Amino acid sequence: MSKKQLIASLLLAFGSMSVMAEPDMIKSGHFYIADTRAPVTITFVDKYANYFNTLYVASYDASGKMVDSWQKLFTSSDAKQSSVSKLFSGTELVFRIDVSNTGHTWYSNAKGLDGFDHAWAQYEYFNKNEAIVGFEDLVKAGDKDFNDFIFKLNNISRSPIPVPQPAVPEPETYAMLLAGLGVVGAIVRRRSNNKMR
Repeated sequence: MSKKQLIASLLLAFGSMSVMAEPDMIKSGHFYIADTRAPVTITFVDKYANYFNTLYVASYDASGKMVDSWQKLFTSSDAKQSSVSKLFSGTELVFRIDVSNTGHTWYSNAKGLDGFDHAWAQYEYFNKNEAIVGFEDLVKAGDKDFNDFIFKLNNISRSPIPVPQPAVPEPETYAMLLAGLGVVGAIVRRRSNNKMR
């Protein structure tokens, strides 16, 4: 293998690798239903708190009017999976936890009365319609690790009107395109050489 071939193959190999982005983390998340054809699934992931928490969800339309009142999903002791369906695309979901031990209530879409965010959301790397949400159940956000009550959402969007994600071609697609262009170039060159004779 010549030096040029080695360099070209290394460039192709490293050029086709995708770089993983940093996680998309936000404080006090706003969650909107992305697609009405599928329900939003809310799955309990874990808890790292000694307090007893209960998770609720409510939905609001674009004008801020409550569509569905607070619905209990699950508690920190009966971990399970729930789903929310029959809502329009763009409907906002707001989550709240009630901390039974202290009597406090914290929301996913706003700072608490103590002036601190009590919810963080991290959107998934490969599926931007999924997020992991963590609540902090202590006043002034306690130790700020947001792992006192953790759950996962799917079929959600960060904006009221879901923006379609542009398709990103696979590296193999580029390779096939380049190979096809090379074949077309070779045919054109052969034809031009045949005409000159």
